[in-house]
Amino acid sequence: MFRVNKKTFYFLIIFSFVLIGITIGGIYYANTHDSSSSSKIIVEGRNTSDKTMTKNSIIDDGINGVKLSDGYSVNDIILSRTDFVPSDSINSVISYFQISGLKDLNIQNKINEEVKGKVFDLYEEERKNNKNIDRIRINLECSANYSDVLSIKIVEEVYENNDKSEIKILGMNYRLANGDKIEFQDLFTYNTSVKNIINQELYKDIAFSNGYTTMENIEYADIEDKMYEFLYEYSKKDDQNYYFNESNIYLYIDNICCSIPMYNYYENIAIYNRFVSLGSLYSDDCYILENIPVFTKAFDEKFYTAYYRDDKCVLDIISSNKEYKELFDTIVLNKIENMKNNAQESDENMYYDIELRAEKENDNNVFVYEDVNKYTSNSQNYQKYIMSSFIEQKRKTNNIGRIEYYYDDNYVSVEKNEEKKKYDIKNKKEVIERPETESITQNEENENTVINNTVNETNDAVSNTVTHGNNTNTNTNSNSANINRTYTSGVESYTNTTNNTSTTIVIE
Repeated sequence: MFRVNKKTFYFLIIFSFVLIGITIGGIYYANTHDSSSSSKIIVEGRNTSDKTMTKNSIIDDGINGVKLSDGYSVNDIILSRTDFVPSDSINSVISYFQISGLKDLNIQNKINEEVKGKVFDLYEEERKNNKNIDRIRINLECSANYSDVLSIKIVEEVYENNDKSEIKILGMNYRLANGDKIEFQDLFTYNTSVKNIINQELYKDIAFSNGYTTMENIEYADIEDKMYEFLYEYSKKDDQNYYFNESNIYLYIDNICCSIPMYNYYENIAIYNRFVSLGSLYSDDCYILENIPVFTKAFDEKFYTAYYRDDKCVLDIISSNKEYKELFDTIVLNKIENMKNNAQESDENMYYDIELRAEKENDNNVFVYEDVNKYTSNSQNYQKYIMSSFIEQKRKTNNIGRIEYYYDDNYVSVEKNEEKKKYDIKNKKEVIERPETESITQNEENENTVINNTVNETNDAVSNTVTHGNNTNTNTNSNSANINRTYTSGVESYTNTTNNTSTTIVIE
């Protein structure tokens, strides 16, 4: 039989009472102290009670992550930019934009007022808090403009008189359907452990920002303190500072950035599926920028872009001459129709990569230069050797504009073509100019045509011979004179023979 001596027995009894006391004290403290949101533990991916619900918790709305085969549409809104120079500092510039094109003007005005108010408040705050400022530059960039979302990146640069400078990054994120701000957690599906994702990506971002170019030979002490501070601040904040584009999410805390590549976590990304508007939000329906592969960039405020895709063909267009948008739209729509017809008549599938460049001739006309790359393959190899390959390259570069495509020429054939066309800016039609040979003088026309017209006039007959190219006509009429008339290359020569007297007159 197992025996316990008295000392051990008394120790176990005392130890048990201590544990019971700690447990009871902890329960009492939890029931009598309402913890602030900064100290709550949030179980991500689960519903919490109303007492512990914060903006860092999301409700299961059934939204799934993205499929790599999914596509998206660019919002059909217009960005109008203004550069404002404050009167109190001629070296400062506030560059911002306002949106237009929404059917609901209340939503449009709400977003515009908040965006404009934000940048001017930032300026006033900096001027008020720092008297040593030489100049301030504030610039708005449209980072995301798709799937019913608008993400704005604000870059604030503050320069002091001693040449010291500081850069701050801020984000504003809206849903265009209702004008509501988008919370950081709303970018992800319900069951996503966002903090784990941040933990994985933050380590690399801090390492690279500290000068490490690879993940080898890293001094962990340089990184761990910053990671701890970042994650601690993230846990206690409801309103995160972030912006995003088509392929990346950028979370900022104390000027430390954690960039999250969506492609690596596409099954957890809800942006493309959660923020899809029902019905048209816009004054004019978007037609060209549709069905774009997810995680590829198709919009940039500085560029004109167009994209069309169906089962057999793709049209991917870029131009830096954004001011000719209406003309380019007409050109693109015509190209789409021609491309469809070519695809129907061919057994091959096609990918058109086109760069447009415009050069104004005068107030009426503009020259448009088309640099076209056409990639073709049979239907069996099209998806693998063209679409999948090209989309992958676009996702890796995450840049708008033309990229160097890599393809297997055993399965893909390439045609390159450059054209220059003149268009009427007003009616958006191609100007077909007559060749110079169609407006030439009589002498220039006769250089291409030799006419021999000989008239023999005698008392008995007139012989008139006309030779034009390969055609010869001869007419004979009775007359009383003998006249030889010849036309050759613009020169008319008369030879008049009467009563054995010959007179020649040459008329040019």
